[in-house]
Amino acid sequence: MHQLGAQTKLLLALGYLFTTAAMPEKAWKVYPVLLILIICTAFLARIRLVSLIKRSLLAFPFHLAALPVLFTLPGDPCLILSWSKFSIAVSAPGVNRFLAIGAKMWLCIQAAALLTATTPMRQLLAAVDALRAPKVLTAAAALMWRYLFVISEEAVRLMRARSSRSALLSEGQGGGSIAWRAKVTGGMAGSLFLRSLERSERIYNAMQSRGYDGKIRTLPSTQAEECAPLTLVIGGFLFACLLLLGTLWQ
Repeated sequence: MHQLGAQTKLLLALGYLFTTAAMPEKAWKVYPVLLILIICTAFLARIRLVSLIKRSLLAFPFHLAALPVLFTLPGDPCLILSWSKFSIAVSAPGVNRFLAIGAKMWLCIQAAALLTATTPMRQLLAAVDALRAPKVLTAAAALMWRYLFVISEEAVRLMRARSSRSALLSEGQGGGSIAWRAKVTGGMAGSLFLRSLERSERIYNAMQSRGYDGKIRTLPSTQAEECAPLTLVIGGFLFACLLLLGTLWQ
């Protein structure tokens, strides 16, 4: 997996995402097959499944955005929630769609996490640029990735400065009340924004003085691409079969 080219892995990941998103909601027999693909790929790449699961947990709060489908989708009610004089029904089609959205989202995040775990960001951005993505998008993503660590280090320094200026009381609690902490945190966020803005201006001026024309140049990849066409054909055939099975088994 690590020896495959970045473009090949990116196209396979996009094919997996499209297949998962286009899968019918009631094709519950195919979802385990999609999960087995992720597990087998992680095993070949020698990546621990625990790390992939930890990354995917960050997306579960976004699943709450699909919560209204439980009550708005018409169908036979499977649960009625009552409170005082108000009652609301949870429909069976709404539950099925809610669970299907969660399963698809979780599988897609697993595939994206697996892609980023097996492909360096530099090669991944070069593959996106090779697929004729907008130059502005790839340049913004590359700059964001490079200077995200710089901004995080700046935030760590601000936190250290706040800790060194906060008194430690006898009870073991440093600082003031919750309102005081919120005020300090807001000031730190504003200071971090201003510092990042000023640093971005200095970096952009330095890049322009060195001939920056909107394209970030990288060294060509040395990964072999001899098996890329065959890998893409096998992957496309597999995804098409999964879509067909999902249509038949729903």
